[in-house]
Amino acid sequence: MLLFYLPLDFGGHSSGAETILRLTAFLSLALIFLFYPISLNFKKIYFLCLAFLISLLFSTLKSFYFYGSLQQYINYAVYFLIFILVIVIFKKKEEIENLITWIFLIGSIVSLVGLFFYFLTNLSGFNSNFYATFYQTDVCAGFLLLILPLALSLFISADELAKTFLYALGALLIAWGLILTHSRGGILSFILILPFLLWSFKDLNKKMIFTKLIIFLFFLLIGLYSFNSKEYGHKSKPLKREIYSLVEGTDSSVLARLSFWSSALSISMDYPISGIGLDNFNRFYPRYIDNGKYFSKFVHNFYLQLASEGGWISLIFFLLFLFSIIRVSIKTLKYLNPKDLFFYKFWGIALGALALIFHIFVDVDWQFSSIPVFLFTYFGIICATGASFEIKDKEIKRKSWQIYTGYFLIIFLPLILLPYLAEKEALEGKRFEDQGAYQKALIFHERALKLNPLEVNYRKNLANLYDLFNRQGEALNQAQRLIKEDPKKAIHHQFLAQLYLKYKNEKYFLAEIRKAIELDPFYYPDFNNDLGAYYLSKRDFKKAEVYYKIAISLYPESFFKEMWNFRISSIKLKFSESFLGLGSIYANLKQDNLAEIYYLKALKYDKNNALAYLGLGIIYFNQKNYILAEKLFKETLKYNSDLKICNYYLNKIYQIKGKIE
Repeated sequence: MLLFYLPLDFGGHSSGAETILRLTAFLSLALIFLFYPISLNFKKIYFLCLAFLISLLFSTLKSFYFYGSLQQYINYAVYFLIFILVIVIFKKKEEIENLITWIFLIGSIVSLVGLFFYFLTNLSGFNSNFYATFYQTDVCAGFLLLILPLALSLFISADELAKTFLYALGALLIAWGLILTHSRGGILSFILILPFLLWSFKDLNKKMIFTKLIIFLFFLLIGLYSFNSKEYGHKSKPLKREIYSLVEGTDSSVLARLSFWSSALSISMDYPISGIGLDNFNRFYPRYIDNGKYFSKFVHNFYLQLASEGGWISLIFFLLFLFSIIRVSIKTLKYLNPKDLFFYKFWGIALGALALIFHIFVDVDWQFSSIPVFLFTYFGIICATGASFEIKDKEIKRKSWQIYTGYFLIIFLPLILLPYLAEKEALEGKRFEDQGAYQKALIFHERALKLNPLEVNYRKNLANLYDLFNRQGEALNQAQRLIKEDPKKAIHHQFLAQLYLKYKNEKYFLAEIRKAIELDPFYYPDFNNDLGAYYLSKRDFKKAEVYYKIAISLYPESFFKEMWNFRISSIKLKFSESFLGLGSIYANLKQDNLAEIYYLKALKYDKNNALAYLGLGIIYFNQKNYILAEKLFKETLKYNSDLKICNYYLNKIYQIKGKIE
């Protein structure tokens, strides 16, 4: 049921899914250790698992942001627990076959759901790629990549008409979904394992294989033609052009990945032993680049992310673990009989795992828990199949270490619930905030912090509320604790700086905002905007001008053609603030021509910028262009009705025009 639930819950990306995953894994293993005698068949592999987790624990303890690293570390532990669970529970070939069938059905259902939403969104006028129940198309491609080799193996090897039809339908749904994601990494990863997949069918009837493949390709092309995005007005780049840009190295996603990889490699060289701690790449990446054109929380390469965050020792142990799994796969294939249909199911599992091992070299699949859960389930199936040939008819007794481990896991279970319960309290607090019930919101946010004192965002929530109630000491205390627990996050320093400025502590404001710029010199133009606004308030126009222009210089106009869409809108809003600040400087200096230019630029990047309309209105009022000034003051009130100064100017205009109101 866990395998079925995770892909349908945004790929296992929600906090509830994470809690269910952890509870299921730890409770299942605890019960098995307590009541079920087990035999460890792959002691060398288990040693590598343990060595990897110990090296990663060392990295976590030295992390620059402990809580984020701890959460990721627990996830890794859960993935290895699932690997062990599959080996321990599924001992017979029939049990393994049932699990494989479930995996195929889950992949088919996810693809069917994805196609339904794809049709629904495109037919209703919205442009959409195929992402099924996942947040992102590339991650969805990673999941489908795991299932497609299995589906094709089941289809090609099926010897009954009903099963052939069922497997063909599932394989078509999954293949359609993979191609419609437009994930070049996903498609290229499948192409890499395709020769091995075709070679696995060498002992089957060649005519039958050829016929099935032709039929499959025919319906695949018919389906893709029917799903042609042009029919629905979809504006994404054709796949052919996407592949050309990938080969030529001109596409922004390729250049972005090269930037991420280069930075991750540099970080790993600077912190080779323990790394910077899991979930910390985005805190260090800005200091290893020359500009802010590309940004991601993840490296888009699992191996380099592990090297930079967990250190080279962790990466080496993980690679040794992968090589051990591949070795078991090859050894097991020698035992399996090609005349047995299970042989092809095993090939599908092994090649699905191999395809994902390739794909995580270029994408962020690992961050969606359902994908590593399925991958480690595959690893478990591979080892369980290998172990099934070595089962001896001798009684296995429970050992004392088993029982003690089971009790330890049972004791550990309540701790898993605490972050989830804290998150529920925090969400309830946010709900009361949205309703304006700040006193109630404060109660829930304080409860959230008590339940999970390691989550720094709860401190930020509390600091905001304490500030609202003018409890300055408590607000500053929470903001300072925020910095202490997560010192490399630039926006935390900006948050503390803004509190210092509000409480008239200008010296500490300047220190914190400059620290923010030092930690992240590119991604936040608003850090420089804050300094510009500060010096503007002090009427130090020269310094204010310098910082506003620095903010603008971070993102040349040419960057907007290559930046990822999710960043462009936020950067434009920050640019609008920069141009507004420059307009205000020149307006104060009575340089109306320059002020007008910069106010207009502010509106170019944010048409809702009320202060830019106001500034222009005052300029035109002073120039006695009352008609245009009147329009601009009305436009100002449209976007910000609290700017009552507009009413003063409007009344002046009406008096001048003889329309006193």
